[in-house]
Amino acid sequence: MEPAFLLKADLLKRLRPGGDPLIVDGGANLGQSSARYLERLPAARIHAFEPFPDSFERLRARFAGQAGVTCHRLGLDRDAGRKTFYLNRHHGTHSLLPRPTGGKRYYMEGAGPMGEVELDFVALDSFLPDLLAPGESIDLLKLDIQGGELRALQGAESMLRSGRVQMIYAEVQFVALYQDAPLYHDIAAHLAGRGYSLFDLFNLERAADGQLRFGDGVFLSPAARALLLA
Repeated sequence: MEPAFLLKADLLKRLRPGGDPLIVDGGANLGQSSARYLERLPAARIHAFEPFPDSFERLRARFAGQAGVTCHRLGLDRDAGRKTFYLNRHHGTHSLLPRPTGGKRYYMEGAGPMGEVELDFVALDSFLPDLLAPGESIDLLKLDIQGGELRALQGAESMLRSGRVQMIYAEVQFVALYQDAPLYHDIAAHLAGRGYSLFDLFNLERAADGQLRFGDGVFLSPAARALLLA
């Protein structure tokens, strides 16, 4: 397993010594990340969100009978409702945002647009608290939603400001892979305004011309930073 995943698993064990961290997998796709969390943390409790019907059915089948995994046929956004979801030729690149209409193409050649559908989305602030124990925090909020990460964080405003999310693992872009997508500095500034700070960047991908395209950032709450990095 790559160092980034092993690091996350280690941090989660230290956040929740009992070995049963609470994980929100935003953009669960086919359950790749959730399955890997369970390999390292078998007692983890996971809420997996995936709005696209075909991907969701494969996600649900993958975790059928797994009591610790709850699958939601929903996407994460700043508010709830029926939204236009843009489809691309690679199932892992569907997004709330369309592909850019101008400038140099920095996304995969085989992942161009192929249509759109209307799907259901929720905001974490209004949806998740009813599923948690009183005062319980999310140990890890993983967001891999193809340019929608900032919108999902805006939909978790109350949880972030109250410190109910300990660690955030989000895909970040350095060039726009989607139209008007927020870039790394937008997400980092938003989280800094709520007390979260960058721990590290992982899985950095560059284009053939050397341009840094995207990667994954780990951000810690003040409480998690004090606990993990004391």
